[in-house]
Amino acid sequence: MVGHGVDELAAFPKLAGDDLRGYFDAVRAETVAYLDSLNESDLDVVPGRSPLGAPGSSNRFAEFTIQRMFRQVIGELMQHLGHVAFLRGLQRGLDG
Repeated sequence: MVGHGVDELAAFPKLAGDDLRGYFDAVRAETVAYLDSLNESDLDVVPGRSPLGAPGSSNRFAEFTIQRMFRQVIGELMQHLGHVAFLRGLQRGLDG
């Protein structure tokens, strides 16, 4: 989590698997509905805000187009899937 310390992360509530799946399903449904509502020219829009940091804060994400934001999300997803695969490999060992 961006900007949080170890103590804050340790205090984060434990979430049930069903709650996480429900959240995933809700976010996915909203994302698909949003993507379905876009036309090609919408992808070049620069909303001028960032999902990270306080509202009105300036950072590089505030300059991204909608298209660039989704490209960033997809790239991050691929990296995190690689992280998970690496950790699974560490747990299973070379013979797993």
